[in-house]
Amino acid sequence: MFTHHPDLRRYFKGAENFTAEDVQKSERFDKQGQRILLAVYILADTFDDEPTFRAYARETVNRHRQYKMDPELWSDIEKFQAFFTVYVNFLASRGPLSDEQKKAWAQLGKVFDEECQSHLKELGLPHC
Repeated sequence: MFTHHPDLRRYFKGAENFTAEDVQKSERFDKQGQRILLAVYILADTFDDEPTFRAYARETVNRHRQYKMDPELWSDIEKFQAFFTVYVNFLASRGPLSDEQKKAWAQLGKVFDEECQSHLKELGLPHC
């Protein structure tokens, strides 16, 4: 992300000038990576339980409110959806993924965005 979307560095206070190499060596980003993996696991594990999935999406928005993130980050294909592309590519590096599996991740990202945007709107915050 720091290489392909350097504009997002502003959301990581104290790391605005980090390079991808700095991120690789950082204990902070090692822990962040673990939190992201756990979050993705929860999203994938709850996707078939729609109320729980949507509740977790809303909680994710709530936890990120303090960072005053641009609402397009939840929906912008180039930025947010790029996360799922990067994640799918990571999974593919560990073993083959079918087109069906790739489409499932894209669908998960779409539903996640829909719930995030809906929640932002309900909170009276900027949304897409």
